[in-house]
Amino acid sequence: MPLHLHTAITALSIVLLSVDALAPAHAAPVRASARDSAGLIRPIDEAYRAVREIREARQAIFDGAPDKAIALVSEAKTDMQVVQRHATDLAVPVGKRAQEGDAYIPLDVLLVLSKGFKPTDETRASVDKANVYIAKGEYRLAITVLKAADIGITVSATLVPANASLRSVEAAARLLDVRKYYEASQALKAVEDSVVVEAYDTDGIPVRQQ
Repeated sequence: MPLHLHTAITALSIVLLSVDALAPAHAAPVRASARDSAGLIRPIDEAYRAVREIREARQAIFDGAPDKAIALVSEAKTDMQVVQRHATDLAVPVGKRAQEGDAYIPLDVLLVLSKGFKPTDETRASVDKANVYIAKGEYRLAITVLKAADIGITVSATLVPANASLRSVEAAARLLDVRKYYEASQALKAVEDSVVVEAYDTDGIPVRQQ
């Protein structure tokens, strides 16, 4: 998963574009707390928290702290139950790697400048204008501004399967109860292994299913 997941706080957000902080090919993961008013894909708090709790639970098992692992798995289970209850409304389309019949929920979303982008005075102004729209949650307008300036954009979404993840977390909880710590860690690892990253161009950005 993207490294910036460790510092993300809210899921009601999308990445702002930063020209000054650009390496030659990437946008910086700076976030804005803005709800998507256009119905575009957005990350979900509970999905993000569950994956974070699962990672921390596996670390706790490794560190020999089973009580901490049990508490974290309980929190992850609660979060994944919320995700599953609303999966129909929150799911987005996924490609061939999807588990059949499952609903994939976004836990992180990135709006990334295309590789090879080189800022000029003109493109810098367009990126600044796009950032203003993004801060207001007007992502379609931001994308329109960038496309008008011939600035390529890719939307990258990190997704987790709701049903399979909940089953794995529930299995981990049962295994922890009977002190099968290795097996519990493997059940949690199954969630991490099921996470997929989908990339969309600006003409193929998914919307939340209704």
